[in-house]
Amino acid sequence: MRCSRCETVFHVPASSSAPAGDRVRALVAESDADTAKRVVEFLSRWDIAAETVQDGGAALLAIHRKRPELAILGGHLAGVAAPAVAEIVRRTPALNTVRLIRVAPIDEPAGAPEFDAEHTLGPRELPDGLEPLLLELGLGQRPAPMAAPPPKAETAARPQPQPTQPTQPAAADSGLAAAERLTRIIVSDIILYDDARFARAAEQGNVLEAFESELAEANTLFQQRVSETIRAQRDFLADELQARAEKRQLQDVG
Repeated sequence: MRCSRCETVFHVPASSSAPAGDRVRALVAESDADTAKRVVEFLSRWDIAAETVQDGGAALLAIHRKRPELAILGGHLAGVAAPAVAEIVRRTPALNTVRLIRVAPIDEPAGAPEFDAEHTLGPRELPDGLEPLLLELGLGQRPAPMAAPPPKAETAARPQPQPTQPTQPAAADSGLAAAERLTRIIVSDIILYDDARFARAAEQGNVLEAFESELAEANTLFQQRVSETIRAQRDFLADELQARAEKRQLQDVG
């Protein structure tokens, strides 16, 4: 079979059913080992046995051999990209029962090719974002909520603690979380605006210099939305942009 996206020819195994002992209910194709581990642990709580692979070629082979009910495709698979994996699965009649969930790359550029999957999740939505999708797809068994521990018996009545007013550190924590959310939004917009330039700067290790003017403009907005007390803690935008560049380098090397 030839992939219409990359023109690569794949030799698809014959469409015989997988032996019952070899079948798994879910396949997690994810290049990041920590993310894959968290997803597998989440699925196990839903009584869904899962297998993991780290590249697209292994994902295709496992899907054909194991015939899982669900395949979760990460956004940065080596070898065969996730869109090509999805296309081949969709074009193979023997695999028409495999449901696909796409994990969008955090740095996905605007206008990226359409991806034929039942659902799409952002990387920060894993693994908890799978819960409504599993319910909709009718897969697994939702874990029962943990029962609250019984109250301890007391020999004498104890005075009830009086409600206290919110403290200043709690408010500060809330402001910090808001600042971090705003930082992620701004940096994502910067990268999406010129992903090719970001990729080059990440490779060359000069992302802060390459986006100096964008950071200056973004800092003006940041100063309007975030208090001086929180801004003084660190350079939020530069730190986030640098962290994204380092992550991109690792993904390109992998």
